[in-house]
Amino acid sequence: MDNLSHEYIISIELPKIIQAIDTFWEPKQRGFKLFDVGTSYRNCVTVLYQSSQCKIRLWFMRDRPWDNMEIHVSYGRLHAPVERDFMNWNGEPHSCWHKPIIHPIFSFLDGLSPKESLARGVSDTIRHFLKMKEGKNWPLPEAFSREQKYIWDNYGQRLFALFDLSNTKLWDKYVDFLKEYYPIRDNQFSGIRITRSIPAHMVC
Repeated sequence: MDNLSHEYIISIELPKIIQAIDTFWEPKQRGFKLFDVGTSYRNCVTVLYQSSQCKIRLWFMRDRPWDNMEIHVSYGRLHAPVERDFMNWNGEPHSCWHKPIIHPIFSFLDGLSPKESLARGVSDTIRHFLKMKEGKNWPLPEAFSREQKYIWDNYGQRLFALFDLSNTKLWDKYVDFLKEYYPIRDNQFSGIRITRSIPAHMVC
């Protein structure tokens, strides 16, 4: 089998990844269940975990046979469709999946202002993990899983509460944070043309 094929990833690589997730990330301990495995998102193999508060979507890709596997993670509220990044919410299109590597989720949870968030860049949690990881030579699935566990241990219930549809107080504050964050960021990169299909603060 071609190691770029969905069949290879699902039958050969995915069991090892899920085993590492179960061992080093332990999503079950936080109430998450393996909900779905599919190929509908960006023609990538995807794995969906879900709890009573939110969803986690993992997707896996490799551009060339000799490349290492890439593992990406994003969080969604319970209404988020697995196969799309956008959905209509209150009659308007919104982004419904949120990637901590791109979006300022951790800065918000750390209590930083939008300006402080942009000045800091990478969150202290990620910096600390990368420092701890030096010299470990963990296989990719283990390193990925340990990083996610480290993030969960640091932010705890606050991370899941952010996406909870049953209590939107924290989410509403996050949306207000984004309304201030993105104009400041766009101004800092005023020489770079940023094209968006919808305003960046339109999230659901």
